[in-house]
Amino acid sequence: MSQHRNIWRTLPGIVISGVCLWWTFRGFHLHDFSDLRVVAPMWLLGVVLFTILGYGTRCYRWYRMLRSVGASFAACARVLLTSLAANNILPFRIGDVMRIFTYAEDLHTTPSVIMSTVLLEKLLDVFTLAVMMALSLMLGGAGAGSPHLRMLTEVSVAVSTVGLLVMVFGATTIEQLMKKVVAKAKKPLLRKIEHWVILALDCIRQIGVVGTLMLI
Repeated sequence: MSQHRNIWRTLPGIVISGVCLWWTFRGFHLHDFSDLRVVAPMWLLGVVLFTILGYGTRCYRWYRMLRSVGASFAACARVLLTSLAANNILPFRIGDVMRIFTYAEDLHTTPSVIMSTVLLEKLLDVFTLAVMMALSLMLGGAGAGSPHLRMLTEVSVAVSTVGLLVMVFGATTIEQLMKKVVAKAKKPLLRKIEHWVILALDCIRQIGVVGTLMLI
């Protein structure tokens, strides 16, 4: 039964990938490729290798985030690649929404835990890209980049750094504050929200500072 369920859950990824390929090549015909020549095949090999390395690294990074809940690498890779394919053709980052709410059961966790890892993932991406951009502007000299680009880079570094620090070091403080607010309110809905938030914060806390540095 579980194998059949996994097949049905894998099917959306296959369909989305098929739609992506059809949408990309829908205006082409076979004779359009007759004039193509492979001038430097080593570049194609490089593209394939770095594509596999890039997606493989992202899958492994997300697996490291969810390792504490018992998610397997195969399940993490399947869900992540499906969500990335959906993001490529669907609006409003629907792939990330699917990852949070549709595949939580496959990863043996809750949507709140997955949401916390998605937020951490986005902060890590922004932080890494912003730092790379800042280093490029610094190495390029005083005239490299417009003032607007420099300001945007500095803001991105600052916001992502603060976000990472709050998530990693402030998890316990946020949890205690949440418990105090819910205890005063005494409402069932807030207690459910508290439960979801605590699960998410516990996932971040288990990743820890060293784990976050490894993710970067």
